[in-house]
Amino acid sequence: YIRKRSIDLIHTHFMDADLLGCLAGLLSRTPVLIHVHSYPFPAAGRHGVRYRWMSRFAHKLLCVSNRVRQFVLSRTGIPAGKCEVLYNGIEVSNRFGEKSEETKRALKRSLGIDEGSVVVGNVSRLIPDKGHEFLLEAAAEVVKELPQTKFLIVGDVILKKELTAMEERLDLARYVVFAGLRQDVPELLSIMDVFVFPTFREAMGIAVLEAMAAGKPVIASDDAALPELVEDDKEGILIHPGDSRAIAQSILRLLREPQTRNRMGAAAREKVKRFTDDAMIEKLERLYAEAVR
Repeated sequence: YIRKRSIDLIHTHFMDADLLGCLAGLLSRTPVLIHVHSYPFPAAGRHGVRYRWMSRFAHKLLCVSNRVRQFVLSRTGIPAGKCEVLYNGIEVSNRFGEKSEETKRALKRSLGIDEGSVVVGNVSRLIPDKGHEFLLEAAAEVVKELPQTKFLIVGDVILKKELTAMEERLDLARYVVFAGLRQDVPELLSIMDVFVFPTFREAMGIAVLEAMAAGKPVIASDDAALPELVEDDKEGILIHPGDSRAIAQSILRLLREPQTRNRMGAAAREKVKRFTDDAMIEKLERLYAEAVR
């Protein structure tokens, strides 16, 4: 297939594709770029050996964050020059700009959120690594002191049953909205006052970048790649993974201090300019050109 179509470069994503792509590149004498999106990866020792072998034939391994790159180097023994960071980029444009008050009021009504409520939001897949249970535990503490707070959780429904049961146990039904999978994330971000991302093992954090592009202060875990996006007390607040008390205290601080919230949101909107899709594409084009040469 590669020879018949005179393909100049192979760019692979994820383990099986990486192995097959390297073998195909070796047989067809075509340069290969391997893209590592996961953390911690490769976790198993045999996978580290596999990637060390593949690196002999690949032009470069591209890692979506510096933390991912450090982990790959530590587990594989690949020469540092073979690994390069290529941050994921997002479209930083008016798409994440401020929405009209009428749009925000209508969206709140559609979600059953009172106009006078403050909104704490999260956008992510509902899977164990995303830490939703700690967000719900924090919510139970927050609403005791600020009962006008609503928690908006946006994402698919893999753990919906478990999280709904937890919501009932914590008596949070009046305060939590599970919005499900949505296509209007920029609009949903516009009605959030604070964005919380209590995840574990995050290789990059596209959802955090989008919240920053929308000018929202971010409460995130000081785990994996997230400190590369959010600096504590600048674009948001960093907490230890699984610390629901720290999440609650951080939320209460930002809801009580609108000036701090605005300062961090403005800093987030400025910093995200380093992580644009244009910057990602420009670097990827350079890497493609190097590999083909």
